[in-house]
Amino acid sequence: MAEPLFPIIEVFGPTIQGEGPHAGRVVAFIRTGGCDYRCSWCDSMFAVDPVQVRENAERLTAAQIIERLPDVADTIILSGGNPALMPSPALAVAIRESGRVFHVETQGSKWRPWLALAELLIVSPKPPSSGMSEKAESDVPAFLKEWRTARAESSAAAPVAIKIVIADHADLEWALNHREAIDPERELPFYLSALTPPECSLSELAASYRNLCEMVLAMPAAIAHRPIVFPQLHVVAWGHARAV
Repeated sequence: MAEPLFPIIEVFGPTIQGEGPHAGRVVAFIRTGGCDYRCSWCDSMFAVDPVQVRENAERLTAAQIIERLPDVADTIILSGGNPALMPSPALAVAIRESGRVFHVETQGSKWRPWLALAELLIVSPKPPSSGMSEKAESDVPAFLKEWRTARAESSAAAPVAIKIVIADHADLEWALNHREAIDPERELPFYLSALTPPECSLSELAASYRNLCEMVLAMPAAIAHRPIVFPQLHVVAWGHARAV
């Protein structure tokens, strides 16, 4: 049987993880092509738009992808697009067998059993400003139901952290309500990430982060959720440059 081929937009690193539970850690990224969402503010359309994916993605085996990973990065982030569109577990198995720590970033729209092989799942429900919140409201609960079943069957299955991009007050209100719906016991780590405007200056990025901080601090209900509030640190360092 032929080895499965994966649509890979880029493999890069070492770099510094810019957001989420392991912000500041040295990592490498594998970015897959293809996505089942179309967020209005997507900053990686080169990995989402079908035309660009067909033009730019390399079709690689798991072994070829592993060969491109830098030796010095022992944590690998599988991102996209949406890597959960891939049906085959071969890449996840290869990353684990290479001895590296393995994280997956997804919007939580599609569960795959191979996701349980990760050491961490960063699930990013999409808020109203993305134009995809209605899909998130139906998709993410179903995703987490499958995840909880996998956790019950194997304590080794990946933990989940929730990370939501916030553009405005409506997004923040939605994020709090959505978290109540998907994690009523507030057991999952909860990250809020300030939306980074395209081609923004450092001062605009700082203003976006400051605005999010002030919105959270002004809302006792938000503080009660104990969110971890971040800017996109990689954008602070490199702007919107790719492969850094």
